[in-house]
Amino acid sequence: MVVLATLNAVWRGGSTLAEQLLFSTTSIPPFLLDEPANARLPQHSAATSNLRALRCDFSEHNVTHLLGWEYWRGKYSHQEHALTYGSLADLKQRCHGRAGWSRGSHVRAVKTIRMSGQLASFAAACRAVASGEPRLNVSCVLVQLVRHPLTTQRSQRPFAQQAPSRSHSRDDFAAAPLSNAPIDGDALCRPILEDVTTAQALQEERTRLEAAAAADASARAALAALPRVVLVKYDEVVRAPEATARSVHAQLRARTSPTKLARFLLGHLSLDRSQLSAQLRRHAPPPTPPPPPSPRPSPSYVSKGRNKSSAFGTVRRPRACESTDAMLQWPACAELVRTLHPLYVC
Repeated sequence: MVVLATLNAVWRGGSTLAEQLLFSTTSIPPFLLDEPANARLPQHSAATSNLRALRCDFSEHNVTHLLGWEYWRGKYSHQEHALTYGSLADLKQRCHGRAGWSRGSHVRAVKTIRMSGQLASFAAACRAVASGEPRLNVSCVLVQLVRHPLTTQRSQRPFAQQAPSRSHSRDDFAAAPLSNAPIDGDALCRPILEDVTTAQALQEERTRLEAAAAADASARAALAALPRVVLVKYDEVVRAPEATARSVHAQLRARTSPTKLARFLLGHLSLDRSQLSAQLRRHAPPPTPPPPPSPRPSPSYVSKGRNKSSAFGTVRRPRACESTDAMLQWPACAELVRTLHPLYVC
């Protein structure tokens, strides 16, 4: 079976940490692309270009830009084995990944921050692929990552005061306005709320179809094509990473690697298994360990990636989270927080 997975998030919303937790801790590494929509041709939407990339069709992309982006992204996030491709032929070969099929599902995944508000379009297109090509045995998994809008606003502010460097496009700073003007909360929250509403509607539809599938062949066919959806809060990534990873891996039909997961907890959250289990039992936020030492940059890193290095940081020190509903003055943000309560600030 081919599983087409997307991690849908927002800029500065914890997507890099979540991506590595979910996609670097499986026994068989998935084919992974970070933000392929960054290199899409302007006449195409992020949703269609992402889905085509998952089907190993890169006709809607600037391939040179795509290969360069994945190379440097792999360098900055220390994932050279998963995110660097030497040529278009190499990209396609690893996308098809037939060598691993005999050992389980072949997972192709994208992490995207430029598809905010387009989850419904992506889900409909992915559903059409799964139902229109049953012989290919394709299924779709949608992971919607949500972080408190106040936290996203706060994390954007330092970048909002920086102008892009000459070597990088303005798109690298995504939705961050290049001014000190306050961020429009509704503009920030509305597309996230649309995606969350889509995710919840798909979950409810799956519940209805599962109830009817036993006696209705058409319901079984619709259920097989319906994307599986997981709503993940950033707080769960930080405070319950093991449970979060195993839950998503079950939907991906992939096996969790205990060794890789333990290394992730230690290397990215500075927690070993015993510490994590004890803290989860006490329902308390993890303690804040000392920051890890910064690696010494290479000359190419300094010359080509000086401003991007902080944006691609992937080690997050667990912090205490406040259980508070902020940004309630914005209707879309208030509705988002109400829908996903409790949605922590951390």
